[in-house]
Amino acid sequence: MSIDKNSLNSENKMLKRVDISTYCCHSVEIDGYIPFSICFNEKSPDLYWRGGNGQNSLVEIGLLKTGELSTITLVSFSRQDLIENHKDLFYNESKKTYLPIFDVSFWMVNTENFSNIFIDKLSSELRLFIGKNYVEVTFLPLESAIDYVKDSNFGFGFNDDELVALQILNLEENRINLLRESLQ
Repeated sequence: MSIDKNSLNSENKMLKRVDISTYCCHSVEIDGYIPFSICFNEKSPDLYWRGGNGQNSLVEIGLLKTGELSTITLVSFSRQDLIENHKDLFYNESKKTYLPIFDVSFWMVNTENFSNIFIDKLSSELRLFIGKNYVEVTFLPLESAIDYVKDSNFGFGFNDDELVALQILNLEENRINLLRESLQ
């Protein structure tokens, strides 16, 4: 009997930051079906990290083999678990754009087994916060203070270099409303 080493060890695998780089372009798609999808380049992801409970919450983060962030998609989230606040979250316009690079050394990629490109942490609970001009997804539990790497578009929250939060900043009201409509 063969044991898939990824599934054996994936339960405790959070994405760990190893560096910070910059990006030159991005797109944020928000529609009435998928809450949001973010692309940071035109390359297809090689590896995927998925979190949530797999039933009413699922986020998928696509990475390149280099650990560079390629995509982030909030696939589903239950409307009843939404936390709304009516605060604005502004961040100074930064000419620099920051993007974390993650450790991908624990992926045991086998080209004969497509399932090896996925690391699933489907025992985690996501929280979704919607403010006046931002959205934040947190991966629970949050055990201590969060250190954010931010620019004018995104905030990436880390606890001991593990990704624990994502913010999409400076969203218009109509996009926030569209995101609300897409929740189950």
